[in-house]
Amino acid sequence: MGHRVRQVFLVILIIFITLGMLLPYWSASAAGLSDVSGHWAEPYITRMVGMDLISGYPDGRFGPDDPITREQFATILCKAAKLPDPKGPPTFSDVPAERWSYRYIQSAVEAGIIHPEDYDFKFSPGEPITRIEIVVMLVRAAGLEKETAKRAQLTIFKDPIPDWGRGYVTVAVNHGFVTGRPDGTFGAYASTTRAEASVIVLRMLDPKVRPAYWYEEYKYQAESGMNTLRVVRINFNRDEIEIRPALAGTVRDVAPLKEIAEKSGAIAAINGTYFSCYPDKNPPDLWEPYNTLMIDGEWIHFTYQGTTLGITRDKQILMAPIRMHIDGYNYGVPWEAWSMNHTSPDIIGIFNKYRGATTAMTDGVTFTVKEGRIVSRGGPDVPIPEDGYVIFVSNSRINEWTDKMFYVGGRPEYVVNLRTHDDRPYPPEEAAKWKNVVHAIGAGPRLVTDGRVSVNPLRENITEDKQTILAANRGAVGVTQDNIVMFVLCTRMTPQEFGQAMLDLGSYNAMQMDSGGSSGLYFQGKYIVQPGRNVSNALVIIEKK
Repeated sequence: MGHRVRQVFLVILIIFITLGMLLPYWSASAAGLSDVSGHWAEPYITRMVGMDLISGYPDGRFGPDDPITREQFATILCKAAKLPDPKGPPTFSDVPAERWSYRYIQSAVEAGIIHPEDYDFKFSPGEPITRIEIVVMLVRAAGLEKETAKRAQLTIFKDPIPDWGRGYVTVAVNHGFVTGRPDGTFGAYASTTRAEASVIVLRMLDPKVRPAYWYEEYKYQAESGMNTLRVVRINFNRDEIEIRPALAGTVRDVAPLKEIAEKSGAIAAINGTYFSCYPDKNPPDLWEPYNTLMIDGEWIHFTYQGTTLGITRDKQILMAPIRMHIDGYNYGVPWEAWSMNHTSPDIIGIFNKYRGATTAMTDGVTFTVKEGRIVSRGGPDVPIPEDGYVIFVSNSRINEWTDKMFYVGGRPEYVVNLRTHDDRPYPPEEAAKWKNVVHAIGAGPRLVTDGRVSVNPLRENITEDKQTILAANRGAVGVTQDNIVMFVLCTRMTPQEFGQAMLDLGSYNAMQMDSGGSSGLYFQGKYIVQPGRNVSNALVIIEKK
């Protein structure tokens, strides 16, 4: 039954969002309501009235602050879902066939939105409906009841919520249908006004009406121990919300996560890629990232491991185990490269403005490209033009082909192609989806794929024990089927446990970010969790004005 309700709502959701975009936000007087003008919920009420989902009283009032009754709320949901007329006899003894609300209540019963046993087969239709009753009906109507079992152990509010309703409340909060009170309570048995009910139903129908972002915190029992899950949720359906990577400076810089967030004007940020973070080991690539980075359609760094998250122009989130490879031509002579802005002793690569002022290499030859033309050949450390790039060939790669591929006056062209981690061409139908990506960031491993836990670090060329089997503090990015993005930090879990936690939080797809001492979460001007070190980059949330 729940599957059928979900299918109906997917269709109705599309219809109502379209209608909502076409319908003007009428004034209260135009809607014929005498007591709505100036009310905080006026835009929501008039839109719901315009959709014929709710109406006022015969005397012309709407009664926005009146408690909504069970039969009134059941009527709204039935109309929203366009449920068919009931087929069976009355289920509730106090809702006879001649009662005005019988059609709607009985239809909701037959659709599985109202369960008669929840009310001992006596509905009391004229009584005010409680907040927890509303949440249960909403979640069932939205086809999300199957998620409630996964959320039953998650607790978010200070006041008690009955065991039978905890999963429903958590699902409704996770999807942005309802919020708690400023004091951290939910008020399960409190009544709801007609104005509040209008907002709640409209949030279910139109994701753009849901809050732009919010914070949640849970206690979560894993085999490795009790964890605190800290969650920032972002409604990526809203036009003003942008998600993108941000750098500490160049790819050779690090900075506090809070500084990266504030410099970007972000409301939220989570640490990003793995990076070379141990100066005591004196690595040649100190502070440089190891994973994918793209900003505004420009490649900044490539990867050979893990999962890459891509953000498309139309605000879809992609996740895939991909690597990048450069295929180019110079007047018909093919050339290739496989590195972008990274220090390595054995490469052909490209350095652009994100590298810094110069290439900062110690051996090899360079070819500076401006306006599509190679303008000079030089040593390993040369300036990088702001409006161009530098092709770098390490000494180990210089051979008889070098002068044929690269020379002053040549016009090199190239494309970045995607490949699998075992270095095969990426499937064309999947690669096509990435043509629309404008921002990308990588880490890994993948935690959830299409609603299933899918942790397999070794398949992604991730081999360190702390990222494969050990318990540690970790961060992740997840996305629900209705495009709610979440930034999540746990206190101590294995990757497999964290994958299950991300699934339980509602992720349809999820991936881990750099973890351990790099894990950090920033929200609304302060740290939720401060990283133990400065970081190379972050994934940030920007609210455009």
